[in-house]
Amino acid sequence: MTKVIANFEPARLDQALSARGLTAVEFAARVGVTPTTVSRWRNRAQLPSGEQLSKAASELRVSAQWLTRPVSQALAKPYFRGSIAPMKFDRAMLGIRVEWLAEVAGQLEAYVDYPPVNVPRFGFAKASEISDADIETAAQACREAWGLKDGPIADVVLVLENAGVIVAREETGLARIEGLSTWNQDGRPFVLLCADKANGFRSRFDAAHELGHLVLHRNISAPADAATHKLMEHQAHRFAGAFLLPAKSFCAEVSLPVSLQGLLLLKRRWGVSVAAMIMRLVAVGMVGDADYLRLIKLRSAKWGNKQEPKDDELSPEMPRLLRRTAELLFANGVLSQAALPEVIGISLADLESLMGFDWGVLTRPAADVVTLPVPMPASWPLQTRSIASEPSFVARRAAGTSLRLVEESVMSRKDIHVVTHDGDWAVRREGAERASSVHGTKAEAMERARDLGRRDHVEVVEHGRNGQIQGSNSYGNDPNPPKDRKP
Repeated sequence: MTKVIANFEPARLDQALSARGLTAVEFAARVGVTPTTVSRWRNRAQLPSGEQLSKAASELRVSAQWLTRPVSQALAKPYFRGSIAPMKFDRAMLGIRVEWLAEVAGQLEAYVDYPPVNVPRFGFAKASEISDADIETAAQACREAWGLKDGPIADVVLVLENAGVIVAREETGLARIEGLSTWNQDGRPFVLLCADKANGFRSRFDAAHELGHLVLHRNISAPADAATHKLMEHQAHRFAGAFLLPAKSFCAEVSLPVSLQGLLLLKRRWGVSVAAMIMRLVAVGMVGDADYLRLIKLRSAKWGNKQEPKDDELSPEMPRLLRRTAELLFANGVLSQAALPEVIGISLADLESLMGFDWGVLTRPAADVVTLPVPMPASWPLQTRSIASEPSFVARRAAGTSLRLVEESVMSRKDIHVVTHDGDWAVRREGAERASSVHGTKAEAMERARDLGRRDHVEVVEHGRNGQIQGSNSYGNDPNPPKDRKP
């Protein structure tokens, strides 16, 4: 008599089928059973044999044991960025991906303590109750809670992770859905960013958009009707603009009359697309209907609707928390890389993607390495790399074999500004009350500012006598740094 797997979990099969994009008919053909058998497995009218379970696990790229584990705690229905109508199947697949993200994070939390959740709470019960003023207040509350002041945010994803949000960014093959967010029952938020459009400016906005859902709609169920979905998307959009571009500080840097070229000068500094900046200026009343139409039509005529100049100057921000957690556990012998898929239950490729590892770090077979002696002339300079420039999480040993991830402070980038000062020209750090130096000519001030910018890897922002920005030069750690806009 064939032995069956009594603790088989049909919900796991449902999860894996959705995550792999397989229908029951396709799966049945791969495993060598009938679609009726699969249907009976799914409603527990029949249990698979050990051999069938092994075949199913192999086809689904999960461990056989994973198909017998009870499903972890349920998540709130995710908020999806994108149209609600045509993507039921796609939404189901991404919903499972974020469930797996939560499960991976939950299992690793047995060994580490993540940063505590520090996301401002508001009591909105209906989307229709949320006003534009409420959205501006919520965005400002986040900045105040996280000590971001009113300048550009250096790394939005890092800010979210420091606030206790678990973030993943992976290619999904579903370009129409740009992200989703949800909460678990313990009150920890999760964000999945879709990486199919490799645009750093759009990715930052997507992250801020999902933060908007977490902050504004925490007590509101994800909608089933298109009208409410559209309203909540609009609210998350407005929140993202307010969070990334605070009205007072951003508008003070916008030259009048508003032009595409003027906004393009601000694009790299604020890390926001020209299109998003136009929408922000409309939201705060600095651009009216006529100017909005003029700018949008001109943008479309000059650049098209999908791309802008300088889109390749900012790499997408990558999540760090889960990757560094795994690296910490590997380094301390708490968990081995080889054991990871068995402990978690899903494939190394899934773990590599959800945990933010570069492609091949976990999945590429280890090569035999032969060390060859290479003579190094004494005159060669030694290259050193500072990890202090990458703030995030550090580990400290806690009780027993547990390890604790300790949050480090996240500060806004201290860019350097050249501004007028009692008839002379001053070099001033962003947020500083006093000038770093004062010079008789603007050329001297710019030369000093460039020296500091190169040394500290920050941006140098040039202002005119009227206070408006005239140009900016980036000296940051960008893999594709922009060229100086002014000689």
